Amino acid sequence: MNIKKSVLWIVVAIIGVAVIFGITWLGINWKKITSKSELYTHEEYLQYGEDRYQAGVQQGELYKVQLTECQRKLAQIESENSKLIIQVNTLKNQSDADAELISRYEEQILTFDQERTELSNEILRLQALLKAFEEMQMTMRKIEYFDGEKLIQCDYEKEGETIKLTDYIPKKQYHSFDGWVTTDGVAVTSETIIETDLVLIPSFSWQAGIYDYNTNELIMSWKDMLNKELIEFRDNVLVKGANVYDRYIDKDRELSICVVDEDIKIGGAFIFLTQDTSVANGRYACVKKIIMTDSITDLPNRAFAGMEYLEEIRLSRNIKSIGNYAFNGCEKLKEIDLPIGLTTLGENIFESCKSLTNITIPGSVKIVNSLGMFLDRLESLVLLDGVETINDRLFSASSSQINPLRYIYLPASISEIPSQLFWAAYDLNQKYDIYLGWESMLSSVSEFTWGPVGAHYETHLGISYQQFLDITGGR
Repeated sequence: MNIKKSVLWIVVAIIGVAVIFGITWLGINWKKITSKSELYTHEEYLQYGEDRYQAGVQQGELYKVQLTECQRKLAQIESENSKLIIQVNTLKNQSDADAELISRYEEQILTFDQERTELSNEILRLQALLKAFEEMQMTMRKIEYFDGEKLIQCDYEKEGETIKLTDYIPKKQYHSFDGWVTTDGVAVTSETIIETDLVLIPSFSWQAGIYDYNTNELIMSWKDMLNKELIEFRDNVLVKGANVYDRYIDKDRELSICVVDEDIKIGGAFIFLTQDTSVANGRYACVKKIIMTDSITDLPNRAFAGMEYLEEIRLSRNIKSIGNYAFNGCEKLKEIDLPIGLTTLGENIFESCKSLTNITIPGSVKIVNSLGMFLDRLESLVLLDGVETINDRLFSASSSQINPLRYIYLPASISEIPSQLFWAAYDLNQKYDIYLGWESMLSSVSEFTWGPVGAHYETHLGISYQQFLDITGGR
C-alpha cells in the first residue's frame, strides 16, 4: 500500500509541475496567440484567392465545432469528477471503508484532472484561433485582377497593409503593360494601402515599333532604337539613322508590321519607312501593315509614298489632314478607311494605288482635290454628305488596263464640280452608274463631265446615301 501511495504522489507531483509549466507558458504567449499579428497563421488558405479563402472560412467553422465538442466533454468530466470526489469523501468517513475502491476512485480523479487540463488548453487554443478568424474575416479585403473581362486572379489581403501585386503580366497586341489601375483609373502600386475591396484592370499603352507580320511579335521598339542610339535627332531634324529599318531588319523578310505614333513623325516623314539610299536605285522598308495610334493628327506630304509592299493600314481616328502624295506608289494597298473628322486632303494622295478598289471621302472634308492617276482597279467612289466642292479631275486610269469602275455617289451638299470630273480608259460596252443626291442636274455638268465620249453610263437623281447602299449592296 505504501508503494502505491508513493507512486501516486509522484504522479500527482509530475502532473502539478506540468500544469504549472502549461499555465506559465500560456501566460507568456497569450498575447501572441490572440494578437492580430497572428492573423496569417492560416495564410495558406488566403493567398490563392476565393477558393482558399472559403477553405479558411470552413476551417474556422470546423474550429467552432471542435470548440463546442471540447466544452461538452469538459462539462461532462467535471460533472463525473465532482461525483467521484463526493463518493471518495463519503467512503473515507465510513469506519469500514474499502481502501482499494477509494484508491481506484482517486486514480480516476487524477485521470479526470489530466483530461480537464488538456481540454482546457485545447479550448483556449481554439478560442484564440476563432478570434483570429473572426478578425481575419473583418480585416481581409478581396483583390480581383481582370485581364480585360476575364478574372485571372483573386487574392485576400489584410486591410491597412500594402497590396501584394500579382506577378502575372497581361498582354495586349501591339501594346506594353503599364501597370494595374482601379475601375476609376487610379494607378495601383506595391505601395498602395488597402482600404477596401479592389477590382483591378490592366493599363496599356501603344508600343511603337516593328513587329513580325506572322507572329505579331515585337522585333524592335521605337524606344529601343532611341536608347541604343540607332537614330538621333537634333533640333527636330534626323541626323542619324535615316535608313535604320533596312539596316537592322532583314530586307527580304517582307513580313513586318509597323506601329507608329506621334513621336515617330519627325522632320516631315515617318523615319523608318524611308528609302534606303545605300542600296542601288534605293529601297523602301518591307512593311505589309501599318497601325497608327490615335495620337497622330496630321500626315505629312509623301508620308507612306513608295511603300510597294504595304497591303493594310489603320489610320489614326484623330487624323485631321493628309498631305500631297501621301500614299503614292502603294501598289498593293487594297483598301483604306478615311476617318470621320478628317478635314484636309492633299493632292494625288492615292497616285498609283493600283490595287485600291473603293474610296469613300467623309463629309468632314469640304474640298476634294485630285485623288491621283492610275487607280486601275477602282470599283466605287463615294463622297459623303458634307463635301461641298470638287476642285479638279478626281482621277485617271492607265491606258494599259480597263478601269473596272461601277459606282459613283455624289451628295446633294456638293455645289460645284469641274467640267470634267474624271477620265479613264473604259470598255465602252461596260455600263457604270452615277448616283446623285441632287434633285436636278447642276448647270455646270456637260457631256464630258462623266467620262470620255461614248462612255456607257447612267445618272440617277435624288438618291440618298442609304438608298445608294441599298441599291448597290453596301458598296
